[in-house]
Amino acid sequence: MEVVRPMERVGERLRAAREALGYAQKGIAEAAGSKLRSWQDYEAGKKTPGSQVIAGLVSLGINANWILKGTGPMLLTGAGIETTQNQSGSGFDAELDAVEAQLADLDVPIDAAGADSSLRALRDRLHEIATAPSAQDRQKARAELMLKIAFADQAASTAVSERRKGLGARMRQVDADLDAAIESVGVELDPMIREGLKTVMYAHGLTTDGAVVFLEFLRASQTK
Repeated sequence: MEVVRPMERVGERLRAAREALGYAQKGIAEAAGSKLRSWQDYEAGKKTPGSQVIAGLVSLGINANWILKGTGPMLLTGAGIETTQNQSGSGFDAELDAVEAQLADLDVPIDAAGADSSLRALRDRLHEIATAPSAQDRQKARAELMLKIAFADQAASTAVSERRKGLGARMRQVDADLDAAIESVGVELDPMIREGLKTVMYAHGLTTDGAVVFLEFLRASQTK
């Protein structure tokens, strides 16, 4: 019976993700922050994608845990393929960029009650993004921050404060989980790789088990 190595399984999932998103290998490599040859090696099961590439795939709407372990859905919660490419990813980012550019030339905070209809529409749109199920947490946080600064929005100010309170505890937990994963695998980790992996865990939802799989791949590559 043919034995399929774990890295080959990852390569199969990377190919499936690329095809689901409608990319050629060159296009997905560029979008995910990789080189074409490296991407070809990933799909062939010869190499494991690093944390930067995994983060790039997550930004396109692909589940990091699905990439590494095959667990959970391919697409992130609430993101269909079309939505991922247009709204939950770059679409909201582009819209927030445009709103920020419009607000940059205005005196803030803006009195929403006395503002014209176009500014009230901006405020309302920021509220929609801040509560949109398909928006990523970082996009919601950005919308809330604009509401707080530009419109002195009390609800947004409270949301920003609550987010900040949770950041320290969350980061400490991720540090502890990553240390436990490194110890369980017994691999020496370059500080830059560690920080990249921590970012994928913290910002993109990679679980401790997923980190262990990544570290096992890394250890296997180091022993060759």
